[in-house]
Amino acid sequence: MNPTNSHIVKQLEVKKEVTTNEAPMAVSPEELGVLFAIIPDDLTHTMILCPVEVGQTAIKLTEKTAKILVAMLDHQIQEWS
Repeated sequence: MNPTNSHIVKQLEVKKEVTTNEAPMAVSPEELGVLFAIIPDDLTHTMILCPVEVGQTAIKLTEKTAKILVAMLDHQIQEWS
């Protein structure tokens, strides 16, 4: 990892909404999503997604796979809207 940007850590919270046909269900904060630390590496143009939760595995994304992931997330959000 490039030492000049190792201090850059952003948080991404992926949330899910749980509903029924009648009304939204009460959901605990733990069920709302997974918190990730995003560590960009400018040298290799990759990002490492590190789940904060114990027992989860980090995911390394290239620029191309990050763009695909963003497009997929955007598409799904549009479907939900």
